[in-house]
Amino acid sequence: TVGYTSQLAVGVWVGNADNAAMRGTTGLTGAAPIWHDFMEYALAPLPVDELPAPPGLSKVAIGRDSGRLWQEGCPEPKVEDYFLAGQAPRERCERPTPVPTPTTDAIATMVASMATSTPRATATALPSIEQLRERAAATATAAAGYVSTVVAERRTTATALPTATPFRRTEVEVAGAQASAAGAQRSPTPRR
Repeated sequence: TVGYTSQLAVGVWVGNADNAAMRGTTGLTGAAPIWHDFMEYALAPLPVDELPAPPGLSKVAIGRDSGRLWQEGCPEPKVEDYFLAGQAPRERCERPTPVPTPTTDAIATMVASMATSTPRATATALPSIEQLRERAAATATAAAGYVSTVVAERRTTATALPTATPFRRTEVEVAGAQASAAGAQRSPTPRR
């Protein structure tokens, strides 16, 4: 990878000394990042010095995909490139032809469709607050049971191994214990 500014020219070579192919890297992924990082570091204390275009070149806006002269309304992105005098593309990027669309009053159409539609009845009723509390308590109880089973299994495994590491809770175990504690504090009142 070779590049320069008006203040510095740098070349970076990456490869094998025996001319063998590199594994897992190319000049683009090996040398170019090194060149970039070095240039950023070396040029950081220096003032930005714009390179003037050589005589006989002009900067022209072209369409990125077609290479045609870009003009306002062109459907493709614009890029600027340098061309020798008289060598710039002459064919212009065409503006898309607008397609007329039928005009409808969107609000009137929406209001009319809402007026004619009727809400559908659902098959099941929404649960009551009491039912939701019972579900939350059952979930917390199930989580606590799972956590206690996992903890018991780990303790059995930890004591069976001669070089057991200190017992540490996993995130699932900690979350289950917290859910269990929260469920115990907010347990629903028993039904009579």
